Amino acid sequence: MFLHVKGEIRGHDARGEDLMLDAVRQIRIPATGPSVFASTIERRSPYLGPMRTDTAIDTAFDAALGGVEGNVLVLPILLRDKVPIVVFAATAQHPVDPQTVKDLTEQASAAFERLIVASKRT
Repeated sequence: MFLHVKGEIRGHDARGEDLMLDAVRQIRIPATGPSVFASTIERRSPYLGPMRTDTAIDTAFDAALGGVEGNVLVLPILLRDKVPIVVFAATAQHPVDPQTVKDLTEQASAAFERLIVASKRT
């Protein structure tokens, strides 16, 4: 999971056998310029497909992960008109339906908004 803050995408949390949380928290990716992350934020819609390596940023990210095989999911979490969180997932074992990804984006965004509203009440 990445936070989109002040023009950059910062590693925040990670799950998976081969991921080191401390290493993920050191990741900084420009939120502008060509990359799968920047285009996902700009379009405010998820990316599902092979890891792109057609830009310097994407190539460096792919290399840092040791080369990603198969499809990746870059999921923007929308809160009103902003994308403060981006979720990255790779190495899925099962096929993913694009409509399910769209529904996931909408439901995750709604859930985060409910959590924020609830936390402000307490």
